[in-house]
Amino acid sequence: MAKFTFTLDTKYFIPLAVVAAGAMIAIAILYTGGVKIAAVKPEVGIAELKTGGEPYLGNPDAKVKIVYYGDFQCPFCKRFESVALPEIKSRYLDSGKAVFYFKNFQFLGQDSVTAGIAGECAIKQSKGNLDSYWKLHNAMFEKQDAENAGFGSADDIKNLVRELNLGINLAEFDKCLDSRETEEEVLADTTEGRNDGVTGTPANFINGKLIPGAQAASVFVAEIEKSFSQ
Repeated sequence: MAKFTFTLDTKYFIPLAVVAAGAMIAIAILYTGGVKIAAVKPEVGIAELKTGGEPYLGNPDAKVKIVYYGDFQCPFCKRFESVALPEIKSRYLDSGKAVFYFKNFQFLGQDSVTAGIAGECAIKQSKGNLDSYWKLHNAMFEKQDAENAGFGSADDIKNLVRELNLGINLAEFDKCLDSRETEEEVLADTTEGRNDGVTGTPANFINGKLIPGAQAASVFVAEIEKSFSQ
């Protein structure tokens, strides 16, 4: 496989993985924040992807394990979650055939990190009830604004949490968010993502194979189906 390294002036790019044995081209759209990208599709051992304590959907004992790195300000993450994820959920997560983990890759600025901290604070306050976390997670993507436009401020997120009626201790949530108590966990996720080969978002690993970008649901379905027979 030939590897091409290039720099784009824009934040949108199409990475091309060229295989010498044929003309098979993998196309994906990622949000990269203008960083330098190497067009590679790494695979990571399933055991190497750390998921302990991460929010999930589906059956944690399932054979197929999907690990999704995302940024709350990433427009392509929003597209993935509104287009491909619902089909993945209905076909594989609701039935318990697969498990889907979310990991922070909050690299687009301070608002991203603050939103990631809020998500981790919600997990701490939910005491194992991940429904509260996922309600906030989905709402933060729905409220997504222009990059670092201010939506991810602590005050805006506090107001959103109150609108959602998450059933968590609001005083403790506010304290956690104001003190940035969970920031280390957010940054650790992002570091793990870089170590796993993530360079932009969304990035999904299906049983260790990286599927980059907001691709069509059919791409994820095909890889999940393949994983059942491996």
